[in-house]
Amino acid sequence: MVNQSGSDDGQQADDLKNRRGRISVGFNLVIMIVGIAIAEILAMIIISYFISLDYYQLVIIDTSIMAIIIIPWLYIFSISPLLKQIRQQAQAESILQARQRIMEYASAHGLSDLLEYTLNEIEALTESTISFFHFMETDQKTINLQAWSTNTLQNMCKAEGKGSHYDLERAGVWADAVRQRKPIIHNDYAQQPNRKGLPEGHASVVREMVIPIIREDKVVAVLGSGNKPRDYTTNDLEIISKIGDFAWDVVDHKQADIAIQESEEKFHTLIDWTYDWELWVDTQGNIGYTSPSCERISGYTVDEFIKDPNLLMRIIHPGERQMIDDHQTVIHETSADPITLEYRIIARDGSEHWIEHICRPVFGHDGGHLGRRISNRDITKRKQAEEELRSVNAYNRSLFEANVDALVTITPDGKIGDVNAVTEAITGYPREDLIGTDFHSYFTHPDKARAGYERVYEVGMVRDYELEIHHKDGHCTPVVYNASVYQDASGKVAGVFAAARDITERRQAERQLVLLTTALEAAANAIIVADKDGRIIWANTAFSKMTGFTKEEIVGQSPSILKSGKQNREFYRNLWETILAGSVWRGELVNRRKNGSLYFEEQFITPVFDKDGSITNFISIKHDITEHKNAENALRKSEEQYRSLIIATAQIVWQTNPKGEVVEDIPMWGAFTGQSEQDAQGMGWLEALHPDDRQRTSEIWAHAVESKTIYDTEYRLRSHTGEYGYFAVRGVPITDKDGNISGWIGTCTDITEKKLYENQLIQAEKHAVIGRMVGSVTHEINNPLQTIKNCLYLIRQDTGLESPNNEPLEMALSETQRLSNLVGQLRQLYRPQAIQTMHPHDLMDLINEVHTLIKPHLNYAHVAWDPAPGLEPCTVNCVKDQIIEVILNVCMNAIEAMQPSGGILSIGLEFSDEKEQVGVMLSDTGPGIQADVLPHIFEPFITTKRYGLGLGLSICYNIIQKHGGQITVVSEPGRGTWFTIWLPIYTGIAERGE
Repeated sequence: MVNQSGSDDGQQADDLKNRRGRISVGFNLVIMIVGIAIAEILAMIIISYFISLDYYQLVIIDTSIMAIIIIPWLYIFSISPLLKQIRQQAQAESILQARQRIMEYASAHGLSDLLEYTLNEIEALTESTISFFHFMETDQKTINLQAWSTNTLQNMCKAEGKGSHYDLERAGVWADAVRQRKPIIHNDYAQQPNRKGLPEGHASVVREMVIPIIREDKVVAVLGSGNKPRDYTTNDLEIISKIGDFAWDVVDHKQADIAIQESEEKFHTLIDWTYDWELWVDTQGNIGYTSPSCERISGYTVDEFIKDPNLLMRIIHPGERQMIDDHQTVIHETSADPITLEYRIIARDGSEHWIEHICRPVFGHDGGHLGRRISNRDITKRKQAEEELRSVNAYNRSLFEANVDALVTITPDGKIGDVNAVTEAITGYPREDLIGTDFHSYFTHPDKARAGYERVYEVGMVRDYELEIHHKDGHCTPVVYNASVYQDASGKVAGVFAAARDITERRQAERQLVLLTTALEAAANAIIVADKDGRIIWANTAFSKMTGFTKEEIVGQSPSILKSGKQNREFYRNLWETILAGSVWRGELVNRRKNGSLYFEEQFITPVFDKDGSITNFISIKHDITEHKNAENALRKSEEQYRSLIIATAQIVWQTNPKGEVVEDIPMWGAFTGQSEQDAQGMGWLEALHPDDRQRTSEIWAHAVESKTIYDTEYRLRSHTGEYGYFAVRGVPITDKDGNISGWIGTCTDITEKKLYENQLIQAEKHAVIGRMVGSVTHEINNPLQTIKNCLYLIRQDTGLESPNNEPLEMALSETQRLSNLVGQLRQLYRPQAIQTMHPHDLMDLINEVHTLIKPHLNYAHVAWDPAPGLEPCTVNCVKDQIIEVILNVCMNAIEAMQPSGGILSIGLEFSDEKEQVGVMLSDTGPGIQADVLPHIFEPFITTKRYGLGLGLSICYNIIQKHGGQITVVSEPGRGTWFTIWLPIYTGIAERGE
């Protein structure tokens, strides 16, 4: 029979009990008694006919009759049913045991192994050697090949195609069980008319039985066995049907379990591996599920949250617990929309984490409320980024405010976007009144201002754009603007940055120069005129301002006096080829000022022709583009709006805590001063200031911190080389969102060059005054002095050799001569000398001549002459006597400095990188020069000698300057002094210059 539903172990056990009950011991006893009674009645009837026989004969007859009747009776009615029952009972027990084994096997093995094991059990019960178990698809037309028995796979045939689909119409006679929807037995397989043959390699089939397994009127599987040594019987069919039917129930449950397991695995895989911390909370507030992400976020495991429902509330930051308590009321609300909260938790390691909490109601298939689903996302990094962004904005704002220039941003429609405090001061309007108003409306020439920022939008930037800002009280401030566009994140122009520098002082200086100079002197550019050989014959004041050289110092010199060594010979060769060809040369180069500092200049050199077309002169127009170069470099390297402005001004940016103490490293400060982070901590930064400026700076800083006002001062700052520079310092407080001061930020702007320029102007004026005074005094002294000398000479002529007046007379003559020499030196220092022709000379010859002159002094002072090994000949273009005088003066100063203990006077040569200049290096082992004297060593009347006028080094300095060179000095008290005399190397065109 085809099974329509699954059987179970209970039904099989009941059948077994019924069979055992039908042939019980009592039943057999009754059958036996009945048989004996019937046999005894028959025996008595038969014996009655033979009553005459002897007793023993009658007993034999009775016994025979009893045996003939009872034995068949017992066999038919007792023994035969009992044997059948025993066989059925054994088969039922075998089936039951097989099903038990299949059930146990299924619990620990997969579907494929279970099917194969089931087939092995069927083969063992039916004595078959080949078996299969295949599934039917829902379309009832396709067979899904699944499993074969172990013996089939290993010994009988090559079974292939597991998991493949097989069309029912193509199947052979074995599939009639599916087509006819009933079990079939073919004990004569070879004689079946509809068989379609066997696949290649398949074992021959002698006999087979196949059953369909039907559920809900559909064939769900087909199971078959074959090649039993004897014919298959209905008993075999019963075995295979019961085992197959049971196996399908197990398979069905197995498939359902697998499907559920796969579904659960997919669900848990999805949920367990979500980045967010997912929870399910039931209607009572208990945690039914939490994803493993909880441990990554909180440090607590899933088990800890499940076992301790209150753990979730305990890790919430105390400051947010009340908010979460209030939120708990939504757990019981079934109509509440999704709710989003942000709060902090305390992780196991004590760290704080910000959580974005989203919860929503969850409903079952029947619509019943199951609780709420919660998603917790760790947003700590986002919160930190927001805080960092706020700090960066505050930092940038502080930098913006700390700048000494008036800064403003301009929107594309010409409105003011933002300003700093300097802009507020220069306009007289507060920031809130300025923002959103027309930028051009605050200038004396609004149209020019509008054209300026419109020009920036057209070309990207403008430089040195001069305007006048109209203050609220009516006064005007001249400024020069540098401006450039800035872009948003998408690269679109978002506005204009503009920096205005107050040029009031510069304007005043320019007006003063206009009053003191000629029309040509008023030119903004430096202008020099040279003869055809390149010697300078005239220079304007702008040139002196640019280079630091006065007219008197530069006239007669070659422009090579400005050479920095940054341009090679090819550069100058090209320059001369261009202008000698009659063309205008234009270019940029780096030159060296008188004070040694480098600057960029843009230069035009134009030849001047006479009526015959011959070159007579050259006019050079120079423009200092140092600020432009610095601005270009700063803008090119800039990465963001405010920082670019700070970098462009080459300022030191510093930051302190609210108390005005340095608590973090200030790299720019350390790089300049050489102070370590530890040295600058607290108020240690004051140690880098000049001792005379520390007390005053400390008081100003303390007042600014206490009053919370802008810090503005100037002081001298020591660099890592030990030199001091002048700095303008400005600082502003940094406020947080509540208006509390969280620190201070400021800038230090190097104004050393400005101070040096001011000092040079003062020094030049001082020299001019002294020169006029000395010229007048020496003139007035010289005439009477000559008369006194003549009178003393006449008196000595009339005085005898033995006269007691000879000694005072000689003393008077000596003193008047010394006074005359002093007057001569003063006149030499302050009176322009006639231009002397320079000639090429071997520098080593000049040094040797000096050595010859000072040999007696060296011996007398116990000073050793120590020339450096390998000194090379080197030719310089010079006035021989003047260079000898310079070297001799330095050597004699060194010898005198090493008396009376003696020492070593060393001499050597050094060449510049491009070998365009040679330096004569003279060093001694004397006591050195005091630090306060060293900066003034080349000034007149500065001397460290007990006797002396202090004019020697000043004269030497002027001589070397007129030769286009430099003289430098370095001294360390207790170790000695090093002088270096730099001169241009002769190249064959030195008389003309480069």
